[in-house]
Parts: sequence; C-alpha cells; structure tokens
Amino acid sequence: MAGLHSKGKDYCFDGMIFGGNVEGDFIPQKNDKRKWTHLPWMHWGDQGSEGFHGLIKEAPISPQQLTAAQTDQYQVYAVAFYNDFASYALGRMWANPNDPDPTVTDRRFGKDNGFPVGTVIFKLLFTDAPSSQVDYLQNPVEWTAYITPTWTATSNRIVTRVRLIQMDMMVRDERAISTGGWVFMTFCYNGAVKSSSPWYNLVPLGAMWGNDPTYTKNIIGAYPPTRTMINPDLKETRINPSPNLPPQHLGWGMRMDGPVDLNTSSCMSCHSTAGFPQTASLVPPNFFLPEPPTSTPEWRAYFRNIPCATPFEKDMIACDFSLMVSISLGNFAEWKTGNIGGYYDEEFGAPVRRPNRAGVSPREPIPRTKPPQ
Repeated sequence: MAGLHSKGKDYCFDGMIFGGNVEGDFIPQKNDKRKWTHLPWMHWGDQGSEGFHGLIKEAPISPQQLTAAQTDQYQVYAVAFYNDFASYALGRMWANPNDPDPTVTDRRFGKDNGFPVGTVIFKLLFTDAPSSQVDYLQNPVEWTAYITPTWTATSNRIVTRVRLIQMDMMVRDERAISTGGWVFMTFCYNGAVKSSSPWYNLVPLGAMWGNDPTYTKNIIGAYPPTRTMINPDLKETRINPSPNLPPQHLGWGMRMDGPVDLNTSSCMSCHSTAGFPQTASLVPPNFFLPEPPTSTPEWRAYFRNIPCATPFEKDMIACDFSLMVSISLGNFAEWKTGNIGGYYDEEFGAPVRRPNRAGVSPREPIPRTKPPQ
C-alpha cells in the first residue's frame, strides 16, 4: 500500500511544486510535465470558488472531530485537479459551453460514457482550524484564501490563512471493475513528519476499491479519535498502520474516510451519490442520531458497490463519482435558469441545492434528460 500511495502522490505532485513558496504551488498552467485542468463553473454562487487558489466551500468540521483539543467548529475549503484522461471526458461534456451535456458521464446514454480508464482526479483540502487545536497541523502548508468567517455564513468573506489537512485521490482502474471501477486513496497531513518539502508531510491514510456491502456490523468511530481502529474483516479497504498517521475516526464499520469526513460514511459512499441534478444526500439518512438506523435499506443503499458511470438513483444522471462535476453542472443550471429562464428553466430543471456533506437533503427536481428505456 505504501508504494501505491507514494506513486500516486508523486504522479499528482510532478511539476506542481515549484519550490520555495508553497503559496505559488499547484498552478496547473505552470506545469510543464503533466497536463492538469480545473472544472468550469466552480466560481458561481455564494459558495463559489475564491480567487486566490480556486478553493470552494466543502464541509463543516464538528468540535472534537479532529482532536480532543478542538473545541470549536471549523470549515473545509478544497480545490480539485483533473488529468488529461479525465479532461477528455470533461471536454466532451463542455464542448458547447452554452449547453453542457451531463450524459457524458452516464453509461446509460452510451457505452463509452463515463471517465475513461487512466483518469486521475485529486483534491487538496484546507481548513481554518488552527494548529493550537489540531496538533498535527504544526509546520503547516498555508494558503491565503477568501472565505466565509464561519461555515454557516454565506456572505461577508474575509481574507485569511488556511492549512492543508487532507488530500484525496480517485483513479479509474479496470482492475477494480468488479467493485465499481474506481480506487480511492486518502492522505492526512502530519507536520511532525518534517519531510524535505512540507507537501510530503501528507501521510497515507488508506485505500479502498469497494464498500464491503456484505459487512454490516455497526461500528462507528468516536469523536475525538484517540487511535485508529483497523478492521481486519474489511476486504475492500486498507488502512495504514504507520505511527506517522494521526489518530483517525474513519468511516462506518471503519471503512476508509478522511479526518474531515463523517464517521458514518465512507469515501466511496459519499462520491457514489454524485449526479445531476444532485437529488441524493451525500450521507446516509439520520446519520446524526445517537443510534442511526444502520439496518434499514435506505442506510445500506449508501454502502453498495455501484458500477462506475451509474447513477445512485435512477432519476439522476450519473456524474461518475465526481461531486465536483455535479457542483459545476448545478451551478451552470442555476445561473442559466436565473438569468435566461423560459426554455432553459424547463430544460434544465435547475437543482435547488448543491452537494452538502453536512447532511441536508435536497429537494428533487426532475433531470432534463431521461435515460433510454
């Protein structure tokens, strides 16, 4: 697993670290070794990307979710990068910038639809949580960001500093086709490692290529995490046993999940909901209850092995596990409906909420295109 993570991180970092000043790193257009792109239409709306690094509002962090010393709620902002294979699909989707085709990532509309094998997507996640409350954020990678002062605020942004806490990777790999076709990897920042470059203080957390749908024991890691509980009964998740990994709460049943993710979810369950319009909540129903309903079909639906380019719900158009694609299409649809209306209002059926990992379930507008029968 260490070799997999090392190669994955090197692939993402190649040509993205320019040395000396982390503020100037990860600018795709400066990379002369690999081609990476951002998504269009991430800038629009009150949760749109900020101007320094293109970070978008991602998720809240509950008190003590990270450490016992974390007494306050904080927030996460993130930016994603798409390699040339992924960008091929995105180019097809946005070939007409005035009329994107969301069906490109849904296999029901064409056998070659979806992200192709070889796709790599990675995301850098930053938080406004201070190192005084999260000890492993010492010796931080810090970026300047234009963000809301709190998670619940929707306006009145401020210029402040945010710290790297997590990195996520998605790799479209045919060797994982029996469990969905994607391999997910996650890293957690640990400044105590003191690597030659602070970017390499990202410690492998784990990898998963399936949701272990037959494993149904209700194990939920407590906040605050004091140690990483590795579940040897999981067959489609591997967690790093290294002492360099800060204690992790992990996901439901100890499936892979990052420090800023919820302990009642998993990386794959969250991303499997990606669609247009985003009618599915990103988290299982009633996840916040003291005893969540983990035995119900509605809960178990979040821990299926869903094939790539297949929708979470039949009335959605699949975004092939990319929640950022779901956001970009939703932003465009909302903008076009609000500014042009008429034909486009009916055609797009604009989503009324963006993906929300805080567990707010969106209402259910009708997608503009029905899959073939």
